[in-house]
Amino acid sequence: MIKASNGSVNLSLVPSETKNGKPGLVHPLTNTDLSPAPAHGSTLHVAYQGVPGSYSEAAAGKSYPNSEAIPCDQFDVAFQAVELWIADRAVLPVENSLGGSIHRNYDLLLRHLLHIVGQVQIPVHD
Repeated sequence: MIKASNGSVNLSLVPSETKNGKPGLVHPLTNTDLSPAPAHGSTLHVAYQGVPGSYSEAAAGKSYPNSEAIPCDQFDVAFQAVELWIADRAVLPVENSLGGSIHRNYDLLLRHLLHIVGQVQIPVHD
C-alpha cells in the first residue's frame, strides 16, 4: 500500500508483443493500447497492488474510471496479471512523497514485458 504525506506517481502498464511465448521486439503503441477501454468492448480490468480502499486503488480508478479493479497482494503479481491477460492494465506506484522512488517497481519494469502508457498523480493524506 502507498503511504505518503503529499502525493504519489503511478504508472499505467500494458503488455508488450511476444512471439512463440518469448519476448518480441517492443512495438509502437497504438491508439488501442492507450485507450481507456479494452478493444473487445467489455469492462476494462485494472490490476493494482494493495487492498480495496488503498491509494493504489484510488490511482487505478482515477486512471480508468468505470473499470473493474483487481487487487494483488504483491507488485509482481500485478505485473503477471497483465502479462497473463487476467487484467488489461496495471496501475502501480513508482514514487511517493514520503519514501521516494519505489525501486522494486523499476526493477520489475526491466524484467516484465510491459509498456508504460501513462501516469497519474494523486494527493495522499495522512
